[in-house]
Amino acid sequence: MIFAIIIGFFTGAFIAYHLSRRLVANLSQRMARDDHQRRYMRSVAVIFGAVSLAPSIFFTVMAAAVVNSDRAAATFERLGLTGAITPAMLSVALMVVITIIVSATAVAGALFGYLAARK
Repeated sequence: MIFAIIIGFFTGAFIAYHLSRRLVANLSQRMARDDHQRRYMRSVAVIFGAVSLAPSIFFTVMAAAVVNSDRAAATFERLGLTGAITPAMLSVALMVVITIIVSATAVAGALFGYLAARK
């Protein structure tokens, strides 16, 4: 189970990095007026994205507790899924949660960077 958490966290962080990079690049190309503003948007997005990794670790632990709960086990049993699929489902859930949290926070950081670097 710990291995599934580690795989989910690092894979989610990898996907979030690439997704956030593309989103922030597109956003900065469309919104920024000059290179200074564009660089500021990207740097604030990097800071926000890095800071959001800490709460995503908390969400990782909470997701592991939910997947391991008795209610989740009963749901998997009703769906006909065995306990062996639980780590894979945990990894996928963590990838999705971390990708959403980090990408949304990086985009919010880019928007704050746009507002802060206005001339």
